[in-house]
Parts: sequence; C-alpha cells; structure tokens
Amino acid sequence: MNKAKKINAVEELERLGAAQRGHFFHNDLSHVEWSVDLRHFYPQTMEVGPFVDEMVHRYITRAAHEAIETVIAPGENGGNILSHLVAYSLTTYTGRQVHAVWAENEPGCGWRIFHGFEKYLQGKRVLVVDGVIVDGRATQGAINIARSTGGFVQGVESIWDWGSLKPMEMRFSPDQWHSLVEGKRWAAGIDCPTCKAMAADIKEIAAK
Repeated sequence: MNKAKKINAVEELERLGAAQRGHFFHNDLSHVEWSVDLRHFYPQTMEVGPFVDEMVHRYITRAAHEAIETVIAPGENGGNILSHLVAYSLTTYTGRQVHAVWAENEPGCGWRIFHGFEKYLQGKRVLVVDGVIVDGRATQGAINIARSTGGFVQGVESIWDWGSLKPMEMRFSPDQWHSLVEGKRWAAGIDCPTCKAMAADIKEIAAK
C-alpha cells in the first residue's frame, strides 16, 4: 500500500464539491458546519482510490483465518459502489476473493437483502462500510442484515461519521469502528459555534 497517498479527507471532499462548509441542520435539529453529499465524490475514480486505501489498510495483513470475506453496505446514496470498491481493493491487496453485497431499504419492510446475497454472508467474516453515517439507521440496517443472516461482522468503516451510533451499543469495540472524518454536531444553538458567532454579531450591532 502506498502510504504517501494519505489524504486530508475533509479538504479533498471540499475540493471535489462533496463537502460544503456553512451552517446546516440535521433532521434531529442538531447543528453542523458541513453538508456532505458523496454523489459528487463517487464519479471521481482517481480521487476515490486513496480514500478506499485508508479504509482497508488495517484489514489487508490479516491471516487467512481472520481475513474479510464479504463487504456489505446500505445500498442507498452510492453504498453499493463503495461496497464494491472496498471489496475489490481487499481482493487486489490480499489475492483472496472478497465479495461485495448491499442491503436495500424496502418501503414498509425496512432493510433487506436480495439477489441471493445471503450466501455471501452466512458464516462469513463481514466488513460493513458506509459513505456518510447521519442518523445511523442505514448503517444499523446493514449490520443487522449481516448478523441475522449468519455473518460475523468484524468492523465498520465509513468516510464521514456524525457520531449518531455508539460502537459499544452496537456490540463493537472502539477499535472495530473507524471513520476518515468524525463530524462534529451540536444539539442546540447555544452550543453551536456558528450560532454563538451570529449572536455575538447581533449583540454588537444592537449595542451601537
């Protein structure tokens, strides 16, 4: 692996138009300073490579009896692309076939697995990947699918994680849960740096 390609993920995503700095709100009304949309990222095949390298490096030196056998992602928002990229990278580095599958969110039924993908999960060592973990439901869906079909989930890798899921609550140790970017969010405007700055500006203007 070429470690010279180590990247500043936030800077690179912003350069590609996949991350925009500003003042935004999630559905739970938490405040964040970045809007992230990886649909502007996945088409850039040359730029995606170093991100994938960072996601797989801790798995490529595993002995055969510990090696990842299948990668699963929630299929929405490009997750199926990421699953394939990570699985292909692991296959290339290790010389062992690593399969790529994805879960699909069926309206009214939740996250499910189709296309006979169960056979790639049953009794297999599985890595869960996701692009952006926002409220965590998609990631949790992929984890639950892997486990319920008999897979042994070895870890979770993401590009951007807003911290909505706690590894321990999902039965992972901290060293099994990694993200290239750990996004900060604030539960209330009083804690948000942008809101504080705006309030200070308003107070200063009002005092004049």
